[in-house]
Amino acid sequence: MKKFSDLYWFKVKISYDETNTAMIKDLIQIDTQFYIWRDILDASTCQVVQFVNTIEQSLSVGKTAQIIIVVIPSDLSASFRIGENLTWGVPQIRLGSSIIEDIVHYPELEYVNLYRPVNQQELDLIIKSNYKMFPPRLPQQPFFYQVLNEEYATKITQDWNVPAYGVGYVTKFKVKKVHLLKYEIHNVGGKNIDEYWIPSEELDEFNNNIVGEIEIIGQYQ
Repeated sequence: MKKFSDLYWFKVKISYDETNTAMIKDLIQIDTQFYIWRDILDASTCQVVQFVNTIEQSLSVGKTAQIIIVVIPSDLSASFRIGENLTWGVPQIRLGSSIIEDIVHYPELEYVNLYRPVNQQELDLIIKSNYKMFPPRLPQQPFFYQVLNEEYATKITQDWNVPAYGVGYVTKFKVKKVHLLKYEIHNVGGKNIDEYWIPSEELDEFNNNIVGEIEIIGQYQ
């Protein structure tokens, strides 16, 4: 059996065909196996692939989604190149096209340290989850924000949470790098002022990609 670290990982941008819209919703899910072809009429150019992360639910005809696929090493998969446009689908059915954007090293062993300022109420819910997840957003909160820099997280806590709530905390946690590849980093004001904006409806999936426990690394009042 191949180890994950022996497999080939690719970041691809996929789209799907209008003629197969009805079946996409049922087929696309975590751990679903598909095929990619250079030439759909030539079986020798066919390779089984597996989606590592889910496709954005907002994907629709004419739009694309960025995902990670994993394939078993072969002469064919070893020849895939960045920028190559391949067909993807299930046996005998073309579902769309995929463009290889990058070749990724084994991502399950890689993670990103993130930080999030929280108030006492949010901290209590984190503790209730055994430090495993962040609580759902409120209806008026369309995004779940976290930052890439401890100093920036501390400044937010001191400048915003402490005046608003009397006490604030800085949390630190690790997230699988492969999961974050589909999200843009937003710079909101200068050097090291960088954030991820996760849509609230994707928070459950985000929580599932946290590695280990959420740490409390600072308390301010």
